[in-house]
Amino acid sequence: MNLVLSNDSVHNAEHVLYLVAGYLYFLPLLGREPIRWRVSYPTRIFLLFLAMPVDAFTGVVLGSEGANPFPALAEDRPAWAPSPVTDVHIGGAVMWVGGAGLMFAIMMTVFFAWAREARSDGGLGWLETARRANFAAVVGAPPDTGVGRDGPTRAAAASGTESVDDDEHLAAYNAYLARLTNQDDS
Repeated sequence: MNLVLSNDSVHNAEHVLYLVAGYLYFLPLLGREPIRWRVSYPTRIFLLFLAMPVDAFTGVVLGSEGANPFPALAEDRPAWAPSPVTDVHIGGAVMWVGGAGLMFAIMMTVFFAWAREARSDGGLGWLETARRANFAAVVGAPPDTGVGRDGPTRAAAASGTESVDDDEHLAAYNAYLARLTNQDDS
């Protein structure tokens, strides 16, 4: 660390090393690039969970230092800067709390991506999925719309025209409501 603090080339090389290592670690966990390794979502979350203690442990160690562990940190400090020990304590707290918070946010992002991908309804929501599933059975949509009493026909399912929001479906729904109204009047 003293060499990093006193040599700009080593300092810049350290930044490049951390960026490349982080990119290579997170690429299979978060990336959508067509790479060779496909990691399952539970494994992604587990690997992110395993990475959390690294920052936490380092942050706790730095936060519990009683003396300045890096003599080069005390050189050329501005008058307004905190003491070197306080600076190390602040850095440890940022690593511990900030690192854990960032990893937790990334874990939640992966979890929600997993939940969205695992849903069979394509992200429509349970109410819209239920409405679409029961529409043809309740309304009795016209046969030329590709929707029968038992749901979408094979042709509609193959072509992806399972929408129930076009004019023909709305007309069938209005006819259904008219039949209900006539049943109540009689």
